Amino acid sequence: FSGGEVVFRGTRFVDSNPQQMPERPVDFARMNEGDGVLHLGGQFHSALRIKSGERVNLVLWMFGEHGVVRIAPYEERERLTMMDRWNQFAADTSKSRVTGISTQND
Repeated sequence: FSGGEVVFRGTRFVDSNPQQMPERPVDFARMNEGDGVLHLGGQFHSALRIKSGERVNLVLWMFGEHGVVRIAPYEERERLTMMDRWNQFAADTSKSRVTGISTQND
């Protein structure tokens, strides 16, 4: 495909005037098949028109505690290992299926 660049600007709560910062496009022509782009959800971004061809996107939303993405790192005592995190997810999912009660914080 050609065109369809993703353009980034500043980040909420980090930059003083994020929407007014200069655009920084991602040049897909310089990427290899299977490469990806990862960014903070608070980073202003948009996609430009695709000029030709077809592009497929896989979009994943990742959240931290209380459904937010933190900019600051968690304190050491609050961090989970990958195994602890997935074990907790499995336990919460299993519990909600058995009881019908959501374990999500609203």
